[in-house]
Amino acid sequence: MWILLNGASVMVKIKHVTSNGVFGDLARCFTRNITLLAELQARRLCKIFFCPTQWVDWHRDQTCAHRGFGQLQRKIGVLYQQEMKSFYTKKFFKAFERGSQRSAEEIVPLVLELLQPRSVIDVGCGVGAWLKAFKQHGVQEVLGVDGSYVDEKMLQISAHEFLPCDLRKPLQLNKKFDLVLSLEVAEHLPPECAETFVASLVGLGPIILFSAAIPFQGGTNHLNAQWPDYWMQKFQSRDYVPIDCLRKRIWQNEKVEWWYAQNLLFYVEQRYLAEHHRLLQEFERTCPSQLSIAHPHLVDPKYMSPGKLLEALPVAMWQGVKRRLAKFSHG
Repeated sequence: MWILLNGASVMVKIKHVTSNGVFGDLARCFTRNITLLAELQARRLCKIFFCPTQWVDWHRDQTCAHRGFGQLQRKIGVLYQQEMKSFYTKKFFKAFERGSQRSAEEIVPLVLELLQPRSVIDVGCGVGAWLKAFKQHGVQEVLGVDGSYVDEKMLQISAHEFLPCDLRKPLQLNKKFDLVLSLEVAEHLPPECAETFVASLVGLGPIILFSAAIPFQGGTNHLNAQWPDYWMQKFQSRDYVPIDCLRKRIWQNEKVEWWYAQNLLFYVEQRYLAEHHRLLQEFERTCPSQLSIAHPHLVDPKYMSPGKLLEALPVAMWQGVKRRLAKFSHG
């Protein structure tokens, strides 16, 4: 298998390829990384060519293949970080900074009416605006996690409270936090990373405050915009249940960015509810079949960028055609 990566080629030999194109033997060594290659190929950052080969000395060639793939992984890692830096620039974080601050100032007190967390982690924290708000309300221990592309000079928390890491990969800290945040982050990760990302969140604590962009919401580098039902199923498979108690309180609050009002939900470990009467009450009031809702600002041209208007145009046109056809068929 030849892989052309930004003009530099790396050869990885595989013992044989079966007639239906499925890897044999050595391919088992590569399965954890093949989705990353597929992602890069989809983004036109690399090309993959397959060539079946027969090897005489299996053990020697297996070692060579491992070495070749290690070289490939290193090149992919460098390329990925370069690409992320091109998306998540100082300008990107500056554009959302004030809106995040205002939203956090309104929402954090509502969260603290329900919970009294002593420790909070924010996975995908950006410059740390939400953690800053929790600290201002007395939370002593905070930790922000995001990519190395975040400029630490822009952080609103201390540098020692920030952990750079690759959010596509499992996050294991061997520590539990009272509250886990992940706000408008999951949609920026490839679909094949969704299970890993949710597993990382539930591994960090029993209560998760979560929001993720829905389809047609628009945004920078959104790779997996999904309705809340999609995420609910992934959390429920790990015995975390949704609690929808904040959106109705911030739905018309102009100080809160509308995407938080639209998407913000708690996911709580089910066995945890028995010890927390207030959360249990809010859980009993939650209707899981009505989580997928859209805020009016989503379709208000006043709040839509030119790119988003163009994205929505084919849908509007198709709806218009269907209405005309329906009138014609009933006419």
